[in-house]
Amino acid sequence: MAYKIDQRLSCPATEVGTAQTGPYHGRNKSAQRQGTGLMLEALRDRLLAMKPTKHPVTYITAEECIAIAEQASAVFSNEPMLLFIEPPMSILGDTHGQFFDLQRVLNTGGRPPHTRLLFLGDYVDRGKNSIEVVMLLFVYKLLHPSEIHLLRGNHEEARVNSTYGFLSECINRFSFEVYAAFNNCFNNMPIAAVVATRIFCCHGGIVKDLYSLSEIAELPRPQKAPNENTIMGQLTWSDPNREADGWIPSARGVGYQFGKTPLWEFLERFNFDLLARAHEVVQDGYEFFAHRRCVTIFSAPKYCDQFDNAAAIMRVAEDLTCSFVIIRPPTAEHPKIRVEYHGQGGTCDSTAGQAGGPTPESTPGSAPTPRTPQHAIKKRPRRVMKRMACCAIA
Repeated sequence: MAYKIDQRLSCPATEVGTAQTGPYHGRNKSAQRQGTGLMLEALRDRLLAMKPTKHPVTYITAEECIAIAEQASAVFSNEPMLLFIEPPMSILGDTHGQFFDLQRVLNTGGRPPHTRLLFLGDYVDRGKNSIEVVMLLFVYKLLHPSEIHLLRGNHEEARVNSTYGFLSECINRFSFEVYAAFNNCFNNMPIAAVVATRIFCCHGGIVKDLYSLSEIAELPRPQKAPNENTIMGQLTWSDPNREADGWIPSARGVGYQFGKTPLWEFLERFNFDLLARAHEVVQDGYEFFAHRRCVTIFSAPKYCDQFDNAAAIMRVAEDLTCSFVIIRPPTAEHPKIRVEYHGQGGTCDSTAGQAGGPTPESTPGSAPTPRTPQHAIKKRPRRVMKRMACCAIA
């Protein structure tokens, strides 16, 4: 079945609701499992109770962060490095510590278990609440492991997130042990996914000289910082290049830039129709490349308060019709928050010691570059349905 494009767009804005969970005392293994689920639900609700006010408050502890990271790591370790996922589902790109925007995105596009989600990586750095972003997504993963899938991005590695905000956030709010626990978990995350045998998904881009998907599936765990042109390095760092026709070294220092011809060859080799990736800011939240054989998805609106970009969610229906939900950027800047947490005393400025906005990075970790959006694309992939819906932006 070929994928199809349905570009009806919407951007509803709703408030985050707060559910209450009462105490529970388990008496046997079944009850203990139920009690664990209730504790996870209570933690989820505490995170969702955060509001984008001047002094939003969350109640999470260092012990909870370490425990959730260890549990999530065990779940990831039992998953394949290359996931195979069936639609219907939604695909999301970078979130980069923008927790309140993540709340908006989930409210707009749906959340587990009612909506199956695939995130393409880059949960930490840049934004002010990387801990909350990772904790919420990990809690959802523990509660609904088959309904949310989290791929690894290039910022889910210590040599990058030690520089661009996550290390500072963890140490200023909790401890180095929290930072280490999260990175140990990141090292076990899956690296790519295939949706309904037709859509290949990863954070960065395709792999040069890859002739079997088993080369991805058989990557060992844990995977730490990739070397320049390893499979993992290319999957998490590479980018499409409209000016190139072949492969050229990436200015980021890891991976490649690839033109439309290598992309088409990769897709034909494995009988894919589409590459879905993230890794770069795009003005409308999504952008096509190479006659709609590649789409970039970015899900952090008003990135670092220095861009005016929208966020996007790509919905994939059972018949592989793909549509896009657009979340407009907020009108106000993201609040500079102070976060209270149990057992530590006082408050902590979560922005202290963090790197600033998306300044140019030295290798590795170059900042995404916004691209000019495409509003009219005349050519279509060979397998795409000839009749396409009109594009309407709410």
